[in-house]
Amino acid sequence: MPRLRLAMAQTNPTVGDRLRNVTALLAMARTAYDQGVQVFLTGELALTGYPIEDLALRDNFLALSDQALHAFAHSLLDEGMGDMAVIVGHPSGPHDVDDDPTLVHSPARAQNRASVLLSGVVAASYAKHHLPNYAVFDEFRTFVPGDTGLILRVGGVDLGVVICEDLWRSDGPVASLTPYPLGALLVPNASPFERDKDTVREPLVRTRAREMNTTV
Repeated sequence: MPRLRLAMAQTNPTVGDRLRNVTALLAMARTAYDQGVQVFLTGELALTGYPIEDLALRDNFLALSDQALHAFAHSLLDEGMGDMAVIVGHPSGPHDVDDDPTLVHSPARAQNRASVLLSGVVAASYAKHHLPNYAVFDEFRTFVPGDTGLILRVGGVDLGVVICEDLWRSDGPVASLTPYPLGALLVPNASPFERDKDTVREPLVRTRAREMNTTV
């Protein structure tokens, strides 16, 4: 069975400060790469920080974030790390919603994405399906939901990708991935601190791991 070395980047990004956040991620990627890591996973919206709230409604902010994403991919290649798959959380947009009658009255134009950077380019991308709209969360107003899944193969291992709340819904994108023999399911998220959260999340993750017969 193929073996894969994975690193998870637990960062403390500054909301809106793309340059600072990318600089920190690049340094962590270097440390991981030098230790033989093949897949480097960041948190949800690690490139811009989370939550970005109304920044997601600004086309200029989204354009600059897209530039930062591609610059990050180029920097990884320039520094000799182009063969490591980097999965980075970021906003994308503006999303074309003109032909979607369910969205034309929404101000949202961006998507909450996790993209795969490889060989200096954005090789694949996944948009979060289930957008929370309660407590401190306001994503339904600021993002357009995704509707496709993502499986990538690294070193002979198939990896599924979903974002945060997508894992919670048994009938969501997780269901579409369950038939596939995944080596692991990668789930970037950026939840705020909450006392005793582990006692709630760990049983959920164990349940999904059993249902999908894979590592989460």
